[in-house]
Amino acid sequence: MSSRTRDYVGPNAPMYRAAAYNAEGVCVRAHGPYATKGAASRQRPRPPRGGVVRVEECFPIWAPVEGTEVAG
Repeated sequence: MSSRTRDYVGPNAPMYRAAAYNAEGVCVRAHGPYATKGAASRQRPRPPRGGVVRVEECFPIWAPVEGTEVAG
């Protein structure tokens, strides 16, 4: 068992995911959801050719987090 205590996400709290989009803007891969933006940033997949990878926040819909986009 872990010696660290875990902070659970409360109700109506935003969640984060790492998502890869191809050149046409279609989501081809997503990792998550995660409780923190840092955890989602560490799980970013490799960007597809001509596409982008970014961290997105879900509250109430998936929207990009500024400054997290990486071009492929």
